[in-house]
Amino acid sequence: MTNSVVELPVERGCPFAPPAAYERLREQAPISKVRLTSGGEAWWVSGHEEARAVLADGRFSSDRRKDGFPLFNLDAATLQQVRSQPQLMIGMDGAEHSAVRRPVIGEFTVKRLAALRPRIQDIVDRAAPPCW
Repeated sequence: MTNSVVELPVERGCPFAPPAAYERLREQAPISKVRLTSGGEAWWVSGHEEARAVLADGRFSSDRRKDGFPLFNLDAATLQQVRSQPQLMIGMDGAEHSAVRRPVIGEFTVKRLAALRPRIQDIVDRAAPPCW
């Protein structure tokens, strides 16, 4: 883990390609603190094993409604609006996430996603900018 805090956003060339700074972080400090444009700090986790550990650690949360979630610079009214919105599966943790995920997991099998790949690739190819 690095002791320095990386300032976001970082410079990037192509808007759809990862910035070079991300590769350096991944190699040198797969777990780092980053400073958001709001001034708040968040954890940068880029290593596979490190990400698996974080996802299994109850001290971390995907719930934007919780205090401490690294949201961008929001005024009190906007923050209240974010916290009062219905919960999406991506913002749920633990058993709540598992209960909502269970009915749809069959749509995300390797076979199903492989069948979707040509269509997804077509969409990406048509939308990709010249910087690819």
